[in-house]
Amino acid sequence: MPIFFVCSYTCQAKSYCDALFFESLNYMAYENKLIKIIDNSQDLSYLGRLNSIKEYFANLKNSCQIEHLDIPFEPKISLFNRAVSESLKTLQKQFLQSDCTHFVTIESDVIAPPNLLELFCEALDKGADMIGGLYYNYSQHTEEDYKNDDFIFSNGELTGCTCFSRKILEKIEFRQGEDLSCFPDAYFSQDAIVKGFKLGRYRKIKCKHLDDGSGFRGHRDYL
Repeated sequence: MPIFFVCSYTCQAKSYCDALFFESLNYMAYENKLIKIIDNSQDLSYLGRLNSIKEYFANLKNSCQIEHLDIPFEPKISLFNRAVSESLKTLQKQFLQSDCTHFVTIESDVIAPPNLLELFCEALDKGADMIGGLYYNYSQHTEEDYKNDDFIFSNGELTGCTCFSRKILEKIEFRQGEDLSCFPDAYFSQDAIVKGFKLGRYRKIKCKHLDDGSGFRGHRDYL
């Protein structure tokens, strides 16, 4: 049986979606399960809000652990890029120190289906070490994707809603590359392909993607 390490990173800029996000995480929490969330805001004020919201959800009270991460200063890299990079590196290290078999990342503006972990289990035998779900974005997941429920191999998955094997995380680290417009998850996909790992997308996993408080991205008929 797979043991999932479910994790996310967030900050005060994502406060518009935090209650919905915690509600979706509540379905994934179960006894002896730890969900890790990193708050990479510039100060500690948002951490208190996150912990308060968590208390409203019975399954998260004991299973969800939230910590604040100070982001080191680097003038050549934007604060947002640095926050994403350092958060993923920290979560990867914590996963590798655990006894979990699979690393699941869900970005805080992505609302996953309640049976997400069951759906990932369905796809674990497809031969991919990195399996992404659909969370509509304009460059990667389209309305056409949402019409399908199949598993396909892909040439790139990000961390919006993705399951990684332990093997791939033991071989590849999240990193910030020379192109500062790309995030660490894009580089991770590139590095994985170069090292011979297979990436997949299970289009039965259909998430909602919140767009700065104005609604869901994509055609609502498919969400």
